[in-house]
Amino acid sequence: MKYKMFVSDYDGTLGDPTGIKAETVSAVKEYERRGGKFVICTGRMLTGIARVCDPYDIADVYVSYQGARINERKSGKTLFKGTFDNAFAAEILRAIKGCKVISTLITDGVLYYSEESRHVDGYKNSQLIEVKKVPDIIKFVEDKGTEVLKLNVYCDGEDVFGFMKEFGKKYEGRAIVNSGGSNLVEFVNPACSKGAAVRFLAKYYGIGYDEIIAVGDSTNDIELVRGEWHGVAVGDGMEELKKHADEITVPYKEQPIKHLLEKYCL
Repeated sequence: MKYKMFVSDYDGTLGDPTGIKAETVSAVKEYERRGGKFVICTGRMLTGIARVCDPYDIADVYVSYQGARINERKSGKTLFKGTFDNAFAAEILRAIKGCKVISTLITDGVLYYSEESRHVDGYKNSQLIEVKKVPDIIKFVEDKGTEVLKLNVYCDGEDVFGFMKEFGKKYEGRAIVNSGGSNLVEFVNPACSKGAAVRFLAKYYGIGYDEIIAVGDSTNDIELVRGEWHGVAVGDGMEELKKHADEITVPYKEQPIKHLLEKYCL
């Protein structure tokens, strides 16, 4: 087995809203049977990814909220939890207030918002998480109404990549600004990124970076893919991500996780 730890993004990499292909599940189970550590690393909330993936009985660890939470799957034990500084989160929300965007913030199992939108409706309809409306999201954050794990900003009237470039430069070193969807921009604490999560788990389990493979498809996987380990981009993933990858694998429809497990680990 070349890689003792296999870290996979979920959406567009391991699975999609319809679930995970049976052949991929079987490959993951065989990898784990042989002693490999399989980690699902996603921007989704912990409750959301658990509800989707628990029925498959795969993965040793769930990394959620883009790296802000790390939990053992079976025991539920929290290995790591990080947050945004509330004052800085409020600073970001204030800076983007004049843009044509919908701002939401995420904490453990709850999405907070002030402005109604189809995006908020999507969360309400999914019933995967609790959704709460607050009168003024900036004041709510400033008053420390909740901790902030991640900011989700929906760019219905803004160019996603232009917005990312502008605010990525503005907050360089203080926040990771990336995209998790066609019109979604995420603000993440650099100390709580997907890459930081891999480093944490490598130390926690005593696994060398040369024994780790990590796979993703979107710009929110850049930190996951460009680390000291072997980083792989899904074949039909975002071009910006591919620039940082050591390897470009098959497209999603060809089950890239199964393909890579069979290539390196089974």
